[in-house]
Order: sequence, then C-alpha cells, then structure tokens
Amino acid sequence: MNNPQYIQFRPARNGGTDGVQCMTYREGQPVTAGIYDLHNTGTSPATVHRVGLPSAHGLRMTEVWLVPIRHTTLIGAGWPYPPTTSPVWAQRQPAAGAVIRPGQDLNLVFGLTRTSARDGRSAGPVIVYSASGTSYTMHEAVSLIVSGNCLAEG
Repeated sequence: MNNPQYIQFRPARNGGTDGVQCMTYREGQPVTAGIYDLHNTGTSPATVHRVGLPSAHGLRMTEVWLVPIRHTTLIGAGWPYPPTTSPVWAQRQPAAGAVIRPGQDLNLVFGLTRTSARDGRSAGPVIVYSASGTSYTMHEAVSLIVSGNCLAEG
C-alpha cells in the first residue's frame, strides 16, 4: 500500500502577526510574496497543477513560480516584484507543471498588485497537485494583505 502523499507549507514568520502577512505597497505596483516553503513529505514526486488566490479582493496575482531555497533562506515578502536581486531568481520555474521531489523544499513566489486605493486582501494560496495518481488540494493558513500602511492594520 502506498503512503499518502503530502506537500506541507512551512511559512516564514518574517513580519506581520501570526497567520497574516501584511506588505505596505502602493496601488498598482507589484510586491513580492515569497514566504511559503513547499516541502514534499511523501515518497513520490508531487506535480503542481495550479496555484491561486480564490478569495482575493483588490489584489491581482502575477505568474506563480517555484524557486530553490538557498541556505534555508526564502525570498521573503515586501520587496519589489520580480525579485531579480535574489541569487536564486534565475533558477525559477513556473509552478504549474513543476515537480517537487520527495524530501525537496521549494519556495513558492509570486507578485501581488493592489488594484484599488483600499487594502487588497486574500486568504492564503490554494495549491492543487497530484502524487501517485491522486489529486490533492491544499489551503495555506497565512493570509495576505497589501496595504498603503500595514502599521494601521495592527
């Protein structure tokens, strides 16, 4: 019998409160959201089919990428998008269709653009993936806010 296959999120706690990542950024300017570590805890490769923000309000998501994690460091959040100054950015691959090997950790990275003067908000990303012929849907618990002033959020 095959073991169940899972990809786990390991979000970085590099800002905001537990469960929320707020990024102060201007309307219309994309900001990097690279706080999620995808870790394949299964025994078979996992193929990512799609990543989205189904509950986004006032936010537009860019293309979604998987990036190697260098020395346990994630790209992080709040930087201009794309994060071209990151030494691993050149090694990115589109998330859709990417394969995460057993035991492998990859950084989920995308840009968010606030589309109105109001704060943009979303629950965390939803990832649809498969492993060993079974499909899975995973919901990240850390929600996202792009605001003109994150200090006013607290």
